[in-house]
Amino acid sequence: MSHSQNSDDEEDYMSDAILFKCEDKRPGLVSSQAAKQRIAREKKQQLSNETNKVKPKKVIEQEKRTEGLTTAITSDNKGFSLLQKMGYKPGMVIGKKGTGRAEPVPIEIKTDRGGLGRETEVKRKQEEVQAMRASMAAKRQRLEVKQKQSFLQHMSDKFASKTTEKDLRTSQKACYQLDTENEAEQLQALTEYLRTTHCYCIWCGTKYEDADDLRSNCPGDTAEAHD
Repeated sequence: MSHSQNSDDEEDYMSDAILFKCEDKRPGLVSSQAAKQRIAREKKQQLSNETNKVKPKKVIEQEKRTEGLTTAITSDNKGFSLLQKMGYKPGMVIGKKGTGRAEPVPIEIKTDRGGLGRETEVKRKQEEVQAMRASMAAKRQRLEVKQKQSFLQHMSDKFASKTTEKDLRTSQKACYQLDTENEAEQLQALTEYLRTTHCYCIWCGTKYEDADDLRSNCPGDTAEAHD
C-alpha cells in the first residue's frame, strides 16, 4: 500500500511537468535568448518614449495652423453654400472671364519679432548690397580689361622701338660702309690726278720731274706700297 502510494506520488521523469522545468543550459542558447529579450525591452521602451513624447506648444500650434490653412472649406459651410447657390463649383476660378485665381492668396504668418516693414527694409538693404557688389565686380572687370590692353600696347610699343633701333643701327652701318667706300674712291681719284697731272705723290711728299722720274723713284700708287 505504501509502495503503491509512493509510486503514485512520484512524477514520471518523462512527463511534461518535468520537461517544462528543465532548462537548456547551453551557453550559446542562453546568450541568444538574453539578447532577444534585451532587444525586445529596448524596442518596447523606445515605442513608449515616442508615444509619451510631448511636442512643444509652438510646434503643435504651427501644425494646427498649417492644417487649418491648407484644408479646403467643406460643403456644409454657410459661405460655401451661398457660393454654390450663385453657381460656384469646386475648382472654378473667380472673375467674369474665368482668368482669376483658383486658390486663395496664401497667408504668411510672422514668426519673428521684427516690426511691420522690417522685412521690407532688410530686403531693400540686401538688394542694395547685391547691386553694389555687382557694380564693383563690373568695375573690377573693366579695370582688368584696361590693364590688359595697356600691357599689350606697351609690349607692342617696346617691340616696335626695338625694331626701330635695330633698323637704325643697320642703316648707320650701311651708311658708314658706303661713305667709306666713297672716300676710298675719292682718294684714289685724287691721288691718280696728282700723279698723272702734276707728277706728285702724296705718300712720298715729292713732286717729280716727269712721269719717268715718278715711275722710277716712287714705290707705288697706294699707301701700302710706301710701308
